[in-house]
Amino acid sequence: MHDDRTPLFVYGTLLRGLSRAQMLRESRFLGPALASGQLFDLGTYPALCPGPGQVVGELYTVDADTLQRIDRVEGFDPRHPKASLYHRVVLPVRPFFCQLHAAAAYLYPHDPDPAVRIAHGDYRRYLRERKAAIKP
Repeated sequence: MHDDRTPLFVYGTLLRGLSRAQMLRESRFLGPALASGQLFDLGTYPALCPGPGQVVGELYTVDADTLQRIDRVEGFDPRHPKASLYHRVVLPVRPFFCQLHAAAAYLYPHDPDPAVRIAHGDYRRYLRERKAAIKP
């Protein structure tokens, strides 16, 4: 029997409790994880870019249909990757409680404004901190 499930690292709106989490409701949650890189705030969603640092996210296994739906949401076209908003790549990902995995992740291939870097690399924490700073 062929298993078409892919490990997927998510770090932004696909995180549990955030706006696109329902896309992963049928996927297996493996737990919190870290990936190397830098996280940037692009407004309504973040961007993972290569660079020093750690990004906090979650690791799932997803089936081929779910991966295709997420490709569309992330603006990734495997037939035209250079024209895509994000590139789906395989990165080394370290789950909090087990060994290193190779997992697909969506990497932003453009140069974001360094002023919008999320230095601690945790999008959920960033949203909480931003919301707390806005409260009177």
